[in-house]
Amino acid sequence: MASAPRFLARVTQHRVIDGETLESVAEMYGLSVEALTRFNWDTTDAADIERHLILDVGCTRKGARGQYVFTREDDPGILYIPRPEAVPRLPVEHSHILRVKRVPEPRHFLFSL
Repeated sequence: MASAPRFLARVTQHRVIDGETLESVAEMYGLSVEALTRFNWDTTDAADIERHLILDVGCTRKGARGQYVFTREDDPGILYIPRPEAVPRLPVEHSHILRVKRVPEPRHFLFSL
């Protein structure tokens, strides 16, 4: 599988509300559903997306057409939205290497007494 082009982005958390779908959220932010699912879960496969909607977003309801419909009760109910970030004062006619730090994953610990 060819890797998707990379870009510098500011990531926004979108809390889903009643009646939203992947299509409506993608449209709201000017993205394709493919771009939204690839950014969130690195897949465009329908079965993988359905699994992520259940496990990662907490979706429990399907609409009349069989697609998942978000509700305020979905837990955690979060989708991540990439917003391209412009870097001022970098000439566009040159290539640049920007070094950024990866945001650390939260670590969950289980303590026993």
